Amino acid sequence: MNIDDCTQVMDSFLKDPACGDLSQYVLNEQEWLAPKQLSRVLEIPHNFQQLLSKEKTPTLCDFLPSFAQIIELWEELQRQLPKMRQSIQAGLSKIKDYHKHMARVPAYALAMVINPDMKFDYHHQQNDMDGRCWAKDMMIEKMQGYRAQAHTTNSEQTQAPQAQLSEAEAMFSHCQHRGPQDQSVEEELNAYLADPTFATTTLIYWQEK
Repeated sequence: MNIDDCTQVMDSFLKDPACGDLSQYVLNEQEWLAPKQLSRVLEIPHNFQQLLSKEKTPTLCDFLPSFAQIIELWEELQRQLPKMRQSIQAGLSKIKDYHKHMARVPAYALAMVINPDMKFDYHHQQNDMDGRCWAKDMMIEKMQGYRAQAHTTNSEQTQAPQAQLSEAEAMFSHCQHRGPQDQSVEEELNAYLADPTFATTTLIYWQEK
């Protein structure tokens, strides 16, 4: 129910003779102005919650960009609704503080980096180059850990004897195409960041890799 529906319901209730003499409490248009403006303010975080809760795929990557969007929309409302400025500022102070702390939570940063449609877009939009470097270093560290674990697992498995290289293969082995395991972790990450591929969802993108 939106605020206009509430107005009609309240007016009907207060003017109903069956409810007694309550007509004196009917609000005029000017008195309804504050609730209507407050409704516009609260509509922004409400829509944020609705958007993320309806998604069927992981939405952790959307939190920081969405918080930044809330801040931007509320700051615009402060200019549009001067009488709500103080109320909005109270919300802005809290959400900016929360946003600042969230920006350095590894889970949020990594969730954005592994999303092929986002990567470091958020950090560029926020002009947060320190945050970008921090997130990239953390991603490299996680990839190194994963690669080391995978290498240990492979080493423990029985492997077939390596075929001996021919003279030609040995001579030109340095020219052979390198696979992902031959790349450094940073090279592998940079290749991913340069990949222009977009995906319907993060899960679909990585399932196809």
